Amino acid sequence: MSIAWRAVAVCLLGGAVWVLAQAPPAPPGPDQPKPAPGRGMMREMPKPGVCPLPILPALPTYEDTSFFAAANVPHGRVEQATYKNYAGADKRMHIYLPPDYGAADRRYPVLYMLHGGGGHRDEWVAYRLIDVADQEIRTGSLAPMIIVLPQGDKSYWVNHANNGPRWGDYVIQDLVPHIDATYRTLRDPSARAVGGLSMGGWGALYHAFTHPDVFGIVGAHSPSLYPEGNVNIAFLGTGDEFARKDPLTLARTTEGLASLQIWLDSGEQDPWIDPTTALHQALSDRGVDHYWNPYPGGHDWPYWIDHVLDYVRFYGHALSRQ
Repeated sequence: MSIAWRAVAVCLLGGAVWVLAQAPPAPPGPDQPKPAPGRGMMREMPKPGVCPLPILPALPTYEDTSFFAAANVPHGRVEQATYKNYAGADKRMHIYLPPDYGAADRRYPVLYMLHGGGGHRDEWVAYRLIDVADQEIRTGSLAPMIIVLPQGDKSYWVNHANNGPRWGDYVIQDLVPHIDATYRTLRDPSARAVGGLSMGGWGALYHAFTHPDVFGIVGAHSPSLYPEGNVNIAFLGTGDEFARKDPLTLARTTEGLASLQIWLDSGEQDPWIDPTTALHQALSDRGVDHYWNPYPGGHDWPYWIDHVLDYVRFYGHALSRQ
């Protein structure tokens, strides 16, 4: 299925996130089913388990104007935060706080979403993650949560070889404790999810597989699973050092993965579809329940925009089980 450009707009007015209407996608072809009125093509939320097919509804079509239209109801807000890490370096991030944050006497689950190697902490905002989550929360389709969008440069979100930058320590030792100390979070692995696209998918899998005591939920969206020795990830080292950071090796060898709620997806034309399929097979061979979703599409922004609602609903469902 071809994916038409859909304009993305996030307007921060008076601390509120407003969801703006988009240019319409191409209308359904004669062989495509037309969505039912109201919420697009809905399917029942699946039980956890190995799933070879897409399991969540497609993004609502443009005819469903109520989904994206601004409304006179409370919206969440986005904060831009800066703090110093263990090395004294300034680290910046975006924090989404749900509409009732500060008004309700409660704590919230947290979703950490990692950007890709060609991206930035704004990347998930551009792909409408905040728009869709805010709309789902305010309409009652998603339980309120905090969303953290940190900056990771081109790090792969892990410690580098040869005493290089320690991006893995940054996530576990700096970022998560800072968020827990600063915001009203639920401080339990079952209430923390980590996800990411491309490079961020690698980082999300690495952190959940090696720290299930921190993250109980993980989503890898088109993970760029380079093999050992590739020049693009030479800073990850070789041999045993690389193996300790490689999600595919970790999926085959690490104990304790059965405690995680795991989502994998990749475009069928994605250059990393084969290693991602191998990771899915490694989990299946070990009897580790997970969701596996090979969708039509490539490794590009139209693919991630088209599936951001799938991602939001997976994390919302998984975090609601805590």
